Amino acid sequence: MKKNKLFMYALIFLAGIFTLNINAKADEEYVAKIEDTMYVTLDEAVVAAQDGETIELLKDATTEGLNLNKNLTITSESDSHYTITFTKYGIALWGKNLTFKDVDVVMTGINSTPYTAEWNWMTICASKDASLTLENVNMTMDGEGTGNIHAIYFCSNNILNLTNSVLTIKNYTQDALEWDGGNGGYNVNIINSIFVSDHNRSGFTGTFTATIDNSKVDVINSTGNGSNGSNFRIINNSVVNFNNNVAHGLSTSNLIIDNSYVEAKY
Repeated sequence: MKKNKLFMYALIFLAGIFTLNINAKADEEYVAKIEDTMYVTLDEAVVAAQDGETIELLKDATTEGLNLNKNLTITSESDSHYTITFTKYGIALWGKNLTFKDVDVVMTGINSTPYTAEWNWMTICASKDASLTLENVNMTMDGEGTGNIHAIYFCSNNILNLTNSVLTIKNYTQDALEWDGGNGGYNVNIINSIFVSDHNRSGFTGTFTATIDNSKVDVINSTGNGSNGSNFRIINNSVVNFNNNVAHGLSTSNLIIDNSYVEAKY
């Protein structure tokens, strides 16, 4: 009788270990979650997300591209800081707001948005009233080998927000930041952040409004203009360089500088 009990306890113990191992393996396969629902891939979570929801990454993730007609926030769980790597397409924003928070974002050699019918000549494109926000994010866009492509292209009344972030755009044969010249413009807010445009055709192109506060901005090594038509509403407590550009460095119709260093030269 005693041996039978010991045998039964041993079976229960082993069954418990087996269950723990299965659960641990399952947990390892999950990449993202929305509240209490877990997803194996980030793209599955994006499809499932409702307007305004937040996706939490549980580990580094990849995406084939984001084609968004809903407001969405993508962040890392707890105190983690995971990386999102784009593998096929970039981002298409259809009048909605996308926020990356507490993550790194990597786009290398991405030469089209997921909307390939028309937006196949930019990595990120936004229709009217859409916005892209980076909060505590390190985002790198490398256009090496992409062809005749723009990095970020805004159509009308769009906003790019950088807060406590680093955005590096490099090696695009077209512009780092561009608008289409339609009925509106775009706004760039760089707050406590670093923005680098390196070896693109131009850094800032189009009539837009830029706010640069307590930040560092480098528009360097452009194959064309550093900026081409712009309104710098305020450059405050910042260091801004438009240097080593083939054509003019800083073209602006409105420039306000307060307690900052601004340099523009060939």
